[in-house]
Amino acid sequence: MKKHSILRKAIYIFIWLLLWQAASLMIHNEILLVGPLSAGRELLRLSANPIFTKSVLFSLLRIAGGIFLGSLLGLSASFASWRSHLVRDFLSPFVTMIKAVPVAAFVILLLIWFGSDNIALVISLLVTFPILYINSLQALDALDPQMQEMAAAFRLPRFSRLRYILLPESLPALLSAFSLAIGMGIKSGVAAEVIGQTSFSLGNALYRSKIYLETGQLLAWTAVIILLSWLLEKGWIALLRAIILPKQRKMHASPFPSFVPPSRKIPSGAVNLYPLCLDHIRIGYEDLTILEDFSYSFLPGRTYVLTGPSGSGKTSLLMAILKKAGHAGIVFQENRLVLDFSAEDNLRLLDPARISRPAAARLLAPLFDCEDFHPEIPVCDFSGGMQRRVAIARACISAAPVLLFDEPLTGLDQKNAQKALHYISNMRSGRAVIFTAHRANLLREYFPDLVEIALPAHESIP
Repeated sequence: MKKHSILRKAIYIFIWLLLWQAASLMIHNEILLVGPLSAGRELLRLSANPIFTKSVLFSLLRIAGGIFLGSLLGLSASFASWRSHLVRDFLSPFVTMIKAVPVAAFVILLLIWFGSDNIALVISLLVTFPILYINSLQALDALDPQMQEMAAAFRLPRFSRLRYILLPESLPALLSAFSLAIGMGIKSGVAAEVIGQTSFSLGNALYRSKIYLETGQLLAWTAVIILLSWLLEKGWIALLRAIILPKQRKMHASPFPSFVPPSRKIPSGAVNLYPLCLDHIRIGYEDLTILEDFSYSFLPGRTYVLTGPSGSGKTSLLMAILKKAGHAGIVFQENRLVLDFSAEDNLRLLDPARISRPAAARLLAPLFDCEDFHPEIPVCDFSGGMQRRVAIARACISAAPVLLFDEPLTGLDQKNAQKALHYISNMRSGRAVIFTAHRANLLREYFPDLVEIALPAHESIP
C-alpha cells in the first residue's frame, strides 16, 4: 500500500512537470517562464559554486534556529497559560498583536534596531510563536479530563503525566501546528532576507536573480527553498513522533526501561492508614441537591458499599471521597487505561522504578488464570472485560491508603467477577475499601464485614 502511494505521488509530480514544460514551450520566453529542464540545469550550475552551499547553510541555520526558539517559547507559554488564566489573559493581547502585524512591518523595525544579519532568525521566531502557542493551547484545553482525573487520583509522577498522557493526546494538534509553523517560518524568513538584503542568504540570491531577470536562477533557488522546507518538516515531524510515541505495539516492547523486581511486596504495605472522615458535605449540581449534610467516617481495614438506584448519588459521593482522600487506588466507571500501552505498562505507569515488567505480569496473572493472556500487548487489543480487570489490578497495586471501586464488576461474567473480588480481597492490605453497587449480594460473599450505606433515590433524577 505504501509503495503504491509513493508511486502515485511520483506520477502526479511527473504530470505537473510535463504541464510546466508545456507552458514554457507555449510562452517561449525564458524571461517570463523557463521550463523544468532549464531550471534543473541552472540548479546544477549553481550548486557547483561555493557561495551556493554557504547561502543555503547560513539561511537554514538562521531560519531553523528561529523556528526552534519560536516553537520552544510557544509551547512553554501555552503550557503556562493552560495552568494559569492570569498568564493566559496577560499574553492574549501580545499574541493577537503578533498575529496581526504584517511581516514587512516587523522587518523594517528590526532593520532599524538591529541590522540585517539575524533578521531571518527573529522573523521566523515571531511567525512560529503564535502558531505553536494557539494550537498547543487548544490541544491542552481539549485534553480528556477523565485521564487527568485518573492521573491525579493515582498521583502519577509529573514526568509520566507529561510524557505518556499529555503529549500523546496532544500529538495530532502538535503535528499540524509544526507542519504549518515550519512552512510559514521558512517563507517568512526568506522574505525577511529579501527585504533586508542579508549577505550570503537565500533571500539575497532570490533578489539578485530578480534584478538581473535570471528566471532560471529564480526558479532554481525557489526549488531549493521548497526542498529545504519539505526536508525540515518531514525530519522534524518524524523526530517528534519518535520522541512522543513509544513503540509499544511491538511484542515485548515497552516505553519504560526494565528494573530488577523489588524485594518488598507490592503494594508496599499499608502506608499512612487513617480514618477518612466526611463532615457535613453536600452532593449536587448547582440548584439540584442529591445528598445534603452527609457525614461519615470510613475506617482502615473495613469494607463499605454505597448502594441505591440510579441517580441516588453513588458515583458523586465516591468522587467526593476521592477528593477528600486526594490519593486513591480507584476503578472508575470507565476503565481509563492508556490504550496504546500494554497491560504491564499500565501498571508500571504508577511507579516504573518500583514495579518491574515481570512483577507486573505476576500481579496480573491471578485475574487471567487459565486464559490465553498476553500482558505485553496493547490493551486496546483487549476485550472490555479484560480491560476492566487490568483497571482493577492497577487500583489494587497502588500505594494509596484507600481503594475505591465504582461498579467494578461491569462487563465481567460471573466467573471473572468472582476472580476480581477474590483479587481485591487479597490485595487490600489493611486499607479501607469502598464500592458502589446497585446490590451488595455478591460482595458479601468475599467481604463478610461489609457495611452497606444505602442512598435514597432522588425525585428529580430518573
